[in-house]
Amino acid sequence: MWEDEWAAARGRGTCLPEEIFLPRDEAFWRAPKKRNRDDEEEKKKKKKKKKKKKKKKANKAKTLRLEAMPAKYRARIVAKDKELGL
Repeated sequence: MWEDEWAAARGRGTCLPEEIFLPRDEAFWRAPKKRNRDDEEEKKKKKKKKKKKKKKKANKAKTLRLEAMPAKYRARIVAKDKELGL
């Protein structure tokens, strides 16, 4: 019965089962490895700490630059910040 259906469909551009590509690679058919969520959590925590540390350093560098400026320039910047509401 299905042979008749395939034969009828053949003329409409449908391919036969022999023409369907099936990968022969064994790795393709294996299930993917399960992820270990515990390791990911540890990595996230480390990454967060690292990011926080980096931010702290950047903020510290900004304040040092401002403190190192001559008083008149520093006053200009502070006044502009107050004007903008920062």
